[in-house]
Amino acid sequence: MATSQEIADRIVWVIPNDKAVTLADLRRLFDADQDAVFLLAVHGVGEAAPMGAKGLEWLARTLSVLMRDGFSIDSKAGTHYAVGNRGGLLALDAGADDSRFIQELYSGGPYTSKLQSHLRSNDCLNFFLEAQPWDDVVRSTKVLRIAHDDAEEVLEGHPRYQHDALLDCAREIVRRPAAVYKGLRHEGPMCSEGWAFCGIPSRLRMNDGTFGDPPPGHTFVVFADPEGFVFDWDWVPSSNDNPAIPRDADERFTGPLVPHIHGELLLGNVTHRAPSPFRPCRAWFSTRGDCVFWYLNDTESYAAREDEYLTVFYSLVDKKKAVGFKLKMVSKLFDTVEKWAKEPHEGIRVDFNTDPVRVELVFLMKAWVMANLPRSKELFPGMRLIARLGDDAVRELQNNSPMLVIPQSALQELHEAA
Repeated sequence: MATSQEIADRIVWVIPNDKAVTLADLRRLFDADQDAVFLLAVHGVGEAAPMGAKGLEWLARTLSVLMRDGFSIDSKAGTHYAVGNRGGLLALDAGADDSRFIQELYSGGPYTSKLQSHLRSNDCLNFFLEAQPWDDVVRSTKVLRIAHDDAEEVLEGHPRYQHDALLDCAREIVRRPAAVYKGLRHEGPMCSEGWAFCGIPSRLRMNDGTFGDPPPGHTFVVFADPEGFVFDWDWVPSSNDNPAIPRDADERFTGPLVPHIHGELLLGNVTHRAPSPFRPCRAWFSTRGDCVFWYLNDTESYAAREDEYLTVFYSLVDKKKAVGFKLKMVSKLFDTVEKWAKEPHEGIRVDFNTDPVRVELVFLMKAWVMANLPRSKELFPGMRLIARLGDDAVRELQNNSPMLVIPQSALQELHEAA
């Protein structure tokens, strides 16, 4: 029997060095060396293998489960996918070509002669017929996707490296995470729900479309809401004891590690369109994440969690330079500010009676300082953020950021869910 290293060496030629593997890569391997696919699924490449090889192994094992269980074709987030009758998921990124491949493999079709042209190996028989120890893990694969509104924001001014990291790094980590946590926040609807997939992807995406080595001392985390909608993905500082998990995992997540969880990220509503150029100082609100994102510039960055309400984006080159932020639990921040900002003499007014709500983003972070509003804990993040960003960035925030538009219906839904 071939060793894990021998299998890894046999498949390395088909693994792309600039993107996450797809079913199209597994198809190429099957057409050139079908026994390698059987070996890959049945025996695997081992945990020490590169992320691309482990991703291809996962696709091969999912294909094996679908061949034994049967499947149907469905579509979400602009992506067709094959879903096993007992679970398991294969994204059909190449559309008709991928669909034709799995259907003909399942029914025989043109592949019958190939499979019968030589004595079938035990690995071939195991691939098509025998139960495997990883079957139930494959069948429990979570379907993840990105909501339409968030997909539009990614395409309309997100930093290029974040767009590319969603298509590449996020997909790799969701498919083969090193660790998964459930429970993203300490209150609200994501207190006991919500998912964080952690691990170190193959590469760091850059703004010019190229890539580099993963930054030392950092891991990559993909955040999804309870329904499986991904709303954020970032490099974060990693633990000294386990480089694949965040250094503040115990403080950040409300639940324990969840074993044997894998996902498949469907991104057809992003991959079918080219992204627009970066738009600095533009804020947007994610209903799924109940958070606001803002970037001063598109320097490649990592995310440092300050507390439950604030995450600051720092340059990966100059780690003391803040280049943006994420305000979390925005509905609660709005509730807090609305509670105190009612009188005209305070110089602040928020009107929640129209749809959509329009509010200056700087209001959320500086108005309470200038107006001497009570310093409740929900307002501390804005005060700290001003110091993190520095005067120049705050000036950009005040002068150049457009009004932040948040649908009243979205806030109402968040209030009802809380």
